[in-house]
Amino acid sequence: MEKQTRWQTIKEVMGILWLWIVLMSSIFSVAYGLVSDFIITNVSLTDAEKHRYWLLGFGYCSLLVVTAIIWFRGKRQRIELENKIAALESNWLSFQKTQKPKFKNNCGKDIPGSVVTATVKDTTIKCRCFRVAVGVDGDRTKNIENCRGAIKSIKKNSEEKLPGDIMLLPFAPSSGIDTKSKTIVDKLPAFLDVLTISEENNVFLSYFSSLEDIPGSINLNRTFFPELGEYILTVVVSGNDTASSEFLLKFNWTGDWQTADLSLIT
Repeated sequence: MEKQTRWQTIKEVMGILWLWIVLMSSIFSVAYGLVSDFIITNVSLTDAEKHRYWLLGFGYCSLLVVTAIIWFRGKRQRIELENKIAALESNWLSFQKTQKPKFKNNCGKDIPGSVVTATVKDTTIKCRCFRVAVGVDGDRTKNIENCRGAIKSIKKNSEEKLPGDIMLLPFAPSSGIDTKSKTIVDKLPAFLDVLTISEENNVFLSYFSSLEDIPGSINLNRTFFPELGEYILTVVVSGNDTASSEFLLKFNWTGDWQTADLSLIT
């Protein structure tokens, strides 16, 4: 691109020099034919010679006009072509952006698979698991690889309940080998575990089966939902070759594991 720009500059300079040469030749020819008798005393031109100089000057002038027209038309066409190329490049970049996969997140009791009832491992205690269905948005057929989810904030009445550390969330099942890095397949959403409520009405943040993935500042023995009411959760989902998706969830803690609800704020 730099070489093309340099070559274009050289051509423009050569074109200007050519116009200047033709212009000077035109002026000289006409002037010489008109004033030679007055300026050059030892040279006397016949009328026929003067006419030849005038015709030569007229020819140079005509060449000048034609050259200028061609040069300016070429410059205008080049500018128009550069504008068209810039517009095409912009449209192509916009098209590429629209073709990149995007996340589509859904959560709520009306979303199949978003709320499931299970039994706590190695116990007979039942629980309800609240999950976000993470899929690929639109008609894009490209999968999203290396997807991760995290919760970065829990607020009730603008009061932060979660420390500054971001807590990673597992993709179901939390014991799976891809729970930390999921590939989201088009038209086949994966479920990100967010909350679990036991039949004893204890609320837990979902976490990996390995405790080494939990930030040291987060005490899993404490409750993040000490009071009844509505809580706002901020969740982020990220993956390869796509923009991260940050969204809000509303957790309505009623005190009853069967009536509590987690939904997406749109």
